[in-house]
Amino acid sequence: MSIVVREKKKRVFLVCFNFVCGSAADGNKVVELVKNGRHVPVTNENCGRYAHLVSQHRLNLQIKSGTENFIRGLSDILNMKLLRMFSPV
Repeated sequence: MSIVVREKKKRVFLVCFNFVCGSAADGNKVVELVKNGRHVPVTNENCGRYAHLVSQHRLNLQIKSGTENFIRGLSDILNMKLLRMFSPV
């Protein structure tokens, strides 16, 4: 996957992007964001959906295990009921 972004007449062209996501932190594991994502190109029409799916993957799914482990460890030293009183209603 190469990253090339060009702007022409206020239209963005994404070259060689498909609906996949991966990182070195995952051991270069590639995750398909949609069914057959390796074969679904990112276009002007679907680039918003691509951005949403990538951010969903990176900010929620990719860090889920680490977040759960952090919360489990935090609950060993803090009473979670007391900590929840700082949560929005």
